[in-house]
Amino acid sequence: MKEKLSQFHITILIYMTQVGIGLLSLPSTLAEYFGTNGWLALFLVFGISCLNIFLIHFVYRLGDGKSVLEILESAIPKFLLTPVYLACAVVWSFIGCMVIQEYVMLLQMISFPTTPSYILKLLIDFFVLMIILKGIYVIGKTSTAFFYLTIWLVLLEGFVLKEFEFARFTPFLFKGGTDFMKGLLSTYFSFLGYELSIFLFPYVEKNRKFTRAVLTGNFFSFILYLSVALVAFGFFSFQELRNQMYPILDLFSYIRLPFIERIENLLFGFLLYLMVSTAAMYYWAALEVSQRIVPRLKRNVIAFVIVAAMFAVSMQIDVLSDVKKFSALFSTIQIGISFGLPTLLLIILLIKRRSRLHV
Repeated sequence: MKEKLSQFHITILIYMTQVGIGLLSLPSTLAEYFGTNGWLALFLVFGISCLNIFLIHFVYRLGDGKSVLEILESAIPKFLLTPVYLACAVVWSFIGCMVIQEYVMLLQMISFPTTPSYILKLLIDFFVLMIILKGIYVIGKTSTAFFYLTIWLVLLEGFVLKEFEFARFTPFLFKGGTDFMKGLLSTYFSFLGYELSIFLFPYVEKNRKFTRAVLTGNFFSFILYLSVALVAFGFFSFQELRNQMYPILDLFSYIRLPFIERIENLLFGFLLYLMVSTAAMYYWAALEVSQRIVPRLKRNVIAFVIVAAMFAVSMQIDVLSDVKKFSALFSTIQIGISFGLPTLLLIILLIKRRSRLHV
């Protein structure tokens, strides 16, 4: 019997894919673009992401759990789909690459200032490659193991609560924000990852628990983001929060334990598991569509080519501001894909359903 991803594994997989490098800068993003009490914008973004998940749910129901790539190929000629597959593979590979690249640059600054960044990137890329070569079931189980290794970090919020003040929230709502729409996009980047669940259809059991699992994973991410944003808004002043690039790293530096110094370096190391899970899922999605372009090429070879190509690209993007710029660009495109792909699939499925009714 072919192995299937359980509801629990799907939930954890979605959570681990969503929570990545964006978590470190999320509170400052909310403060900069939305202004005072910007954390409330998380409710709006969470609501939009849930609507998108319901769109994916309708594709799952109407398509009876079939692979979305098979649905596309049953209605659109292959020569038209090939450039689409190629564009998607590039976008997803870039997102996976930029997540790791931003983490590596921060890791180099914090813990390994004399180590070349390409060595750190090479080691992490090799780790990611080993995971994606094993397929989606191993990615799911690995993400579950990484979940247990990182979830306890949430408890560290308790160490900074003594400096928390409700007065810092102010009675004003969204005052001092710079760009509401850009803020929505930037905040939505942190929720991306659930949309890859559309490729999990062939690997899950055909029941309603699939959508419930995706929604639950998305809800866990929302709760994490909300708790982190609330602590940051209550810990830092509004102006401090706006001027910080990575307020979560600054929060780490306030934690003091009697038996260990500079614990923030150790804590930052644990975040690697989150980045690896996110990158592995995006690389895996890129691999899924790439295999449709060159079906005769072995899967392992395609995976190696994707990761190697992205490693070469990352060597050309070695400035943090450029990494953030590319991340924003491809994440914006990904938001379009996350709504556009299920919409296109729904149109195809509805036309097919109507055709069957008229036969």
